[in-house]
Amino acid sequence: MTGVLWEILIISIIGNNSFFIISAEAFQSERWLPPLNDIEKIRLLCTEQMHKHIIVEVQQMRDEEALARIDTDRIVPRAPIMGILRHYILCRKNYTQYLTSGRKYEGIIWFMRSLDFCDINRFFITSPLWYHRDFQVDMLRAGFALVCQKTDDIGKYQLSAFADLFRIIYEKTNVNRPIICNRLLEAHQDLYGRCHVDSTMANFTIAQMRCSGEDAQPLIKLRAFFSRFSRNCQTLAEFYQHGNLYDSHLGEALANDTVFMNMLSGNIKRTVISYSLLPHLVLKTRLLLQHFPLAAIKLKQMIENGRKCRENDSEHINLETADSSNSSNFSDHNITSDEDCRLKNIDDINSDTADDFVKIGEHAALGIFIEILLLGAVVFNTVFLSILLHQTKDKLSTATILFIFNILFSNALFVASFVCMFSDFYVEDAYGEVTEDQFYQNSASLIIAETLQTHLFAQSEFLKHLIQETLFSLAQNGSLLGLTHLLVLVLVVINKSMSGKAIRLSRRCVILVFAFVWVFLIFTHLIFSALQFSAIQNLDNMFNILQSNPGSLNCSR
Repeated sequence: MTGVLWEILIISIIGNNSFFIISAEAFQSERWLPPLNDIEKIRLLCTEQMHKHIIVEVQQMRDEEALARIDTDRIVPRAPIMGILRHYILCRKNYTQYLTSGRKYEGIIWFMRSLDFCDINRFFITSPLWYHRDFQVDMLRAGFALVCQKTDDIGKYQLSAFADLFRIIYEKTNVNRPIICNRLLEAHQDLYGRCHVDSTMANFTIAQMRCSGEDAQPLIKLRAFFSRFSRNCQTLAEFYQHGNLYDSHLGEALANDTVFMNMLSGNIKRTVISYSLLPHLVLKTRLLLQHFPLAAIKLKQMIENGRKCRENDSEHINLETADSSNSSNFSDHNITSDEDCRLKNIDDINSDTADDFVKIGEHAALGIFIEILLLGAVVFNTVFLSILLHQTKDKLSTATILFIFNILFSNALFVASFVCMFSDFYVEDAYGEVTEDQFYQNSASLIIAETLQTHLFAQSEFLKHLIQETLFSLAQNGSLLGLTHLLVLVLVVINKSMSGKAIRLSRRCVILVFAFVWVFLIFTHLIFSALQFSAIQNLDNMFNILQSNPGSLNCSR
């Protein structure tokens, strides 16, 4: 009975011109890491129609491009798969609801998503001139040939090198991946120790699981290979040509490649920044706490703008046009580079974190509103007190006038401090870059603090925030110290009077004492703020270097 059903299934599929390359029994589900061990999705992928699109038509396109280099008038039709390769449906979390052609493209879209093509396509947003898609396409073809057991295509179309890289990333048992993992874990241990990372053993255990592929977020991903070998210089072919410089194993060659290992260091950087005790010294500063609501509001606006862009997209993404379109119909503008829409896919990554951003931003907006009301009350009080002082100055003693002036001066510093801080609202730019990797692991509050840290201690913002911090500190401490010294002065006079020793301080003497207190206070606060910011900036420079990408290739050199 089973054989009859299988025959009926084959006939029905052949009627649709899309029959399976391999049967479910022949598929080696234990060979590949998740999600490439999903038999149902593999059956949708491994059809003759998909083989034609991925292997045959791409090769035909390249043959035509080779001829076009000789005959410049020759028009090269683009392979349909090139349209889907760069389509923004790859970044949709529930992509199946956008398919208008049934399950025709579901298998290949699932496969591209499993290879993190959404992540790779974002390279073409930030630096479209630095990368080319040949490496991405060949990894797709090699992966298809391996998973669908069309291994003859690997030799036929010269995909052996790409197949080796595919095995390193997705094969459960691979001799090369442990070599790379061991070198990467050595870097973890070294950096954790030097940067005072808390819970070192727990983080190291997590790194081991991720590196072995046992975690849902593996350390060794296709994006690292793409960023290393998809440039116009130092290509994969050149890497293999210089293979005699390395040991016999490909894993050892990659582990000895400094640029490639730097590409894999992103997780180390995020772990150090998240768990190191050093940046927590910065995160606990009063200046950061003051600016936290502003950063939360700005990030909330970015999330809302991204969601608006998402709503403006069409409800259904039509892939049928890919069958007959040329390259202009599916260019990289499908993945929008608009600054307002850079977080349009955040709900696909982590909708809970996005909702937390909105809640924190709403609470921060309420807090800012209350602060503005209180600031308005301070301004009203200052103006009203100034008017009363002007009207009664001839009837008040010097000490009383200085007492009131001390309050007015402190209020003016307080208002100036908040005006300096709120000036960031007039700049539409975000406080710091937000990477999508942060949304996978970090909480919303920690992401806000990290972006805020990058902004506050940036070289261009140093002077403004130094002034703001000094003004706020003077407003808090100046009033108290000034009033304390005036009170001491009054008590000295009273004490001398009670002991029978008359003492009379001239107005000039009282004013000089008052002025000396404020000059000393301002001078010491400037020194303290400068020392504080110097220490914090040195810490921040260290982590900025850590966050930079030392493995970036510059082909213009």
